[in-house]
Amino acid sequence: MKPKIIITLLVTAALSFGIRVNAKAVSANTIENAYEQYAAIDKALTSDDAAGAKEAAGRLISALTDTKDADAAIKAATGISQTSDIKEQRKSFALLTVAMHNLFRNEKAGKTLYIHYCPMAKAYWMDEDKTIHNPYYGKSMPSCGRTTGMVM
Repeated sequence: MKPKIIITLLVTAALSFGIRVNAKAVSANTIENAYEQYAAIDKALTSDDAAGAKEAAGRLISALTDTKDADAAIKAATGISQTSDIKEQRKSFALLTVAMHNLFRNEKAGKTLYIHYCPMAKAYWMDEDKTIHNPYYGKSMPSCGRTTGMVM
């Protein structure tokens, strides 16, 4: 009888460990995918592409649907996905950046991200590239801004 109990406990422990490892991998993949969609919004706004930002915001919402503490990010991404007005999208992007930064403090994006600041918009954004590509003024002021920090 004792060997059956020991075997059952060992199998249960092994399965529990495997489930935790898989759940962590799914969580990491979700956060990495969320960053990729955030970056797609950033690049679209930098290129003055409201339609591209709108599409990427929809994908970001899908990526964050089952992510803990993502309500603020989903709300901001929804603001981007529901308008073709690039000025409104840029306002929502500022809120999205704050929300995504908060998510990345708890769940790492798997990348080093530079935090940039636009003094004209008084808003931040994150990018893998240290070079400034301003999403708030796009093609009219592509290099406006400065790097203020990093998220690892």
